[in-house]
Amino acid sequence: MVKHYSIFEAKTRLSELLRYVKQGVEVIVTERGAPVARVTRLEPEKNLASRIDNLKKQGSIIPRKGTFWPKFKKVKGALERFLKERE
Repeated sequence: MVKHYSIFEAKTRLSELLRYVKQGVEVIVTERGAPVARVTRLEPEKNLASRIDNLKKQGSIIPRKGTFWPKFKKVKGALERFLKERE
């Protein structure tokens, strides 16, 4: 089943529109009789890994490359030198 709403009706009857969508009804939003949007129910993702994969495909998240924190060379006596500089 498909329902049609004008933009004005969709704004004023959003709760009703979403109730239909939750029931599986497809809603078409029109502007002066011409369709401009389709509102359909989202199917929940099965697990976290598939959700993350879908977000990567959409470009919503970008995996980082390399390490986040730079590696520092440990130097003995750094704390003492730091404290001397503060005096």
